[in-house]
Amino acid sequence: MKFLFRFISADPNRTMLRSLGRHQFSDLTGTKAKRNYADNVSEYNAVLASLNATRRPGVTAGKAAGMEVVAVPSVPKQAHLYISADEVINSLLDLQPEKDRGNFANRTLVYQWSRH
Repeated sequence: MKFLFRFISADPNRTMLRSLGRHQFSDLTGTKAKRNYADNVSEYNAVLASLNATRRPGVTAGKAAGMEVVAVPSVPKQAHLYISADEVINSLLDLQPEKDRGNFANRTLVYQWSRH
């Protein structure tokens, strides 16, 4: 509660502190608490997209999360199944992280392991 009290008392708008003391929360919608409607909707859509990405397998999950996807199919003849991937390589030895984009932090590798 000390942190909450310090956070609220640092705010120049004292109505929030007074409303918390009286247990009245109707005054909490001050000018700083209000957010732009478009920001709320875009944040909501981003959260929904990330939740949907966890339900999708492989390449579609990476693309739904907004990442660059490098697919490594188990059988090279199945490369047509990974059309939506940004890059399809035959082996992990072919992977070149320093190639063209340089931004490897947002890349996702999708491995398709086959059981023989």
